Amino acid sequence: MGISPNKSWVSIAPGVTPLALIDKNLARKELGIKDEGPIFGWMARIEKVKNPELFIEVARGLPNVNFAMAGGGSLYEDISKNSPKNVKIIGWADACVFWSAIDVAISTSDNEGMPIALIEAQLAGIPVIATDVGSTSEVVVDG
Repeated sequence: MGISPNKSWVSIAPGVTPLALIDKNLARKELGIKDEGPIFGWMARIEKVKNPELFIEVARGLPNVNFAMAGGGSLYEDISKNSPKNVKIIGWADACVFWSAIDVAISTSDNEGMPIALIEAQLAGIPVIATDVGSTSEVVVDG
């Protein structure tokens, strides 16, 4: 790109390592998630930029599908009060336990710098559904 022709730089990948996954049923029990069918999971800071309202809207449109949301932030109380019955709001959770319990990861962010949760989900072998924003397309291949 001509930024530093003498190559006086080095690219440092995010410090994400494969997760120590646990048994799916044990993880769901630990998180209080009903072991009924596939679980679609969202893990992020519950802040406007992560667009948790879109996740809730998706869950409302699919009342027979189970969803789980992990994270905390300034919108936690509002999201907890306004989420439909098919969404389990967990709060902060250990990524190893959360991704062990989840079948499909969802990201509804309006912007992403480096979507660590999506990298973790994929390292756990979980497919991802995500908005194509920021660097999401650098870690999630369409299709």
